Amino acid sequence: MRNIRQQKLLSLLSIDLEVKISTLLEQLDISEATLRRDLSELAENGKIVRTHGGALLRPEAINEASFLDKELSAPEQKREIASYAANIIPTGASVYIDSGTTCLEVARILLRRGDCPIFTNSLPILIDACKYNARVTGIGGTLREVSRALIGSAALSWLENLNVDYSLIGASALNVSRGAYTTETLEASVKQHAIQSSNQSILVCDHSKWISSAPVRFARWSDFDRLITDKAPESTTQKHLQQQLQVNVVGVK
Repeated sequence: MRNIRQQKLLSLLSIDLEVKISTLLEQLDISEATLRRDLSELAENGKIVRTHGGALLRPEAINEASFLDKELSAPEQKREIASYAANIIPTGASVYIDSGTTCLEVARILLRRGDCPIFTNSLPILIDACKYNARVTGIGGTLREVSRALIGSAALSWLENLNVDYSLIGASALNVSRGAYTTETLEASVKQHAIQSSNQSILVCDHSKWISSAPVRFARWSDFDRLITDKAPESTTQKHLQQQLQVNVVGVK
């Protein structure tokens, strides 16, 4: 229980913005004494920096899992999310699909359908596309091995000329107050450009992202039209999210 609570605490913190004690207490619904014990323990373990009124996340606290490890995490939930998301995309609609394992599952369904032009920065999607008679375009860029994503100035330049009906976006962590996060600034820039280049933006994430931590925010909740997940946070948070975008909870509970 303590590890889960501390992981959720880490997910609320940021590298470049102090998060106040009062904010953490409101989000975690724990006593101030418990919060201060957790903060002290995390500081001793080198995960955070204590400040006068709150805490900051240390950059070295972010340990990004490999792409293969991510594929093994919640596979059934990701397939359920992907099935729901793919059903939203009508025949003939142009789609940008982000890197990430949940996005890859959506892409596999749309590749089998073969009825939508797909644009992507995901190397695994481009590899899978070789198996199908589908119209797929890679946006170019520099390969980031850990996420198998194409990033950098070439990718951003390409996205500036793109205008698609839908973008399907993944995230490394979700903050119930502040939005969607990723682990690296260049990946964040690609996600931001993709959202701006689409008429509708859909965030696809499994439940583990609510208790994960990542340092770089790439979008506020208001930047998305829809969130598709397999498990929503507590009802008060879901009500807050519903005021800003459509939330669909699907599949395995």
